[in-house]
Amino acid sequence: MEFFTQILANGLFIGAAYGLVGISLALIFKATGVLNLAQGEMMMVTSYIAYSLGVSFDLSLIPLVLALIPIAAVFGWAVERLIIRPMINEPMFSIVMVTLGLAFVLRGGVILIWGAAALDFGQVLAPRFTNIGFMAVQMVQIYL
Repeated sequence: MEFFTQILANGLFIGAAYGLVGISLALIFKATGVLNLAQGEMMMVTSYIAYSLGVSFDLSLIPLVLALIPIAAVFGWAVERLIIRPMINEPMFSIVMVTLGLAFVLRGGVILIWGAAALDFGQVLAPRFTNIGFMAVQMVQIYL
């Protein structure tokens, strides 16, 4: 029974993460009318910036998030103003292709700057566990 509840809890946490991704795609589409296929890469770039800030300045989770929010906002604003906004009144296919191209550019830029190997946040997001009943839950899952 413990194994089942552990798997059920992990499935709920992973489902919540996928739900947040779906909500963000729908929110951006409703707000801009654009299906942004570069959204995942934009999140990846902000994650790598968070890694750089966390390692360079030895920041814990809360100060790191507080520092990253304005950076991510400016990044999103710049993409909207410089790439998405000039595409207004263009065919939807053209806009989707531009966001797909942006995704490739962002992915290539990350590989050029940080390399292709996976990076470890170390102690910033160390896998700490807490027990809820008889389930072991990662603190990162609770933060989500």
